[in-house]
Amino acid sequence: MVIKLGGGFGMKISTLEIALKPDLADAKAEALINKAASYFTIHLDTARCVHILTLESDLTKEQLDQIRGEIFTNPVTQVGSFQPLDIEFNWCIWIGLRPGVRDNAGATAIEAIQDLFGDGAASVKGAYTSLRYCITGKNLTFEDMETLASQLLSNPIIQQYRIFSAKEWNPKLGVDVKPPRVMLNHTPCCTEISIDSDEELARISQERNLALHPRDIPVIRSY
Repeated sequence: MVIKLGGGFGMKISTLEIALKPDLADAKAEALINKAASYFTIHLDTARCVHILTLESDLTKEQLDQIRGEIFTNPVTQVGSFQPLDIEFNWCIWIGLRPGVRDNAGATAIEAIQDLFGDGAASVKGAYTSLRYCITGKNLTFEDMETLASQLLSNPIIQQYRIFSAKEWNPKLGVDVKPPRVMLNHTPCCTEISIDSDEELARISQERNLALHPRDIPVIRSY
């Protein structure tokens, strides 16, 4: 079970990986194979998609096993583990949200856990969803994976990605997903600004992206 100490007191980072059973068709992975060939002439032999849920919580091992089996994994069609799933690949591409982007699926996961255990029974500080694609193919390069990650699998405005080769992959550590928090390294400050004229306030609005409507400027200044 991949569990690490988190930022909050008593909080741990737990990473759950979920994938379709090997004998079932993976539609998302098949779409990747087809689009890689048709869009970029990058030919993949196989691909499998792994859904990742990273939890920052004080859940016990027993509670983690319970949510894996009762909430997040369909035992008929899926396998789930708090260890990295052993899926063969030459390259692995991880796609996750950037810090500050709302994770709706993660928020739903927190609600489901709270519904199962009841409010106050377990504390979940954060839940973060991501994907990793396990890819095999002959003569595939890092540049090929960079193309797929940046131009096909992710939206650079809201998502980030990482690429692993089979040689550098640590089967015990896996992707090692970190909670995507916004880290601010500056101290907020308050500045007094003189607005002696409507033109001055309009200039400040333009420079600081305040988006003040021209007809509101004299009202604001007189106030």
